[in-house]
Amino acid sequence: MPEEANKWIYIIGNESFGVIEAGITVDGTSYKIDQDILPVESNDHLLLLAVDDQDRVIAYREFRLIGDNIHGGDAKKLTKDNYILGKGNKPSTTSFSNLVPLGLDNPNSIRWKIKLVNSTEDIPYMNSIVEGAEFYTVRRRYYCK
Repeated sequence: MPEEANKWIYIIGNESFGVIEAGITVDGTSYKIDQDILPVESNDHLLLLAVDDQDRVIAYREFRLIGDNIHGGDAKKLTKDNYILGKGNKPSTTSFSNLVPLGLDNPNSIRWKIKLVNSTEDIPYMNSIVEGAEFYTVRRRYYCK
């Protein structure tokens, strides 16, 4: 923090804040290190300001948030429009005969992965890595226990 400043504040917006003049008073939200800033979305603009005890700007930095800067919520649940699940060709197998990324973000970048589980306790978060999941291959047999 700059020497003349004694606290951090932030403002969230959907477009750039432009150049901020030193010494102006701003109305923002107080911030402490490691505190969650919410709610934010990808492409939001985050203005972080170092201010004095009268909220006058000493220094600032603007950030355009991207997905990597935001902890995701629960991953979207697929609807019946996204898949057709059927019986496999061999005993104890199942198979998807169709996988469609309808209603999903960036549908051209979707790569399907699967993981067989015995419980619904571990709900994946958006953009998280699911340990033990493997890429789905069309016409590959997936054995069910």
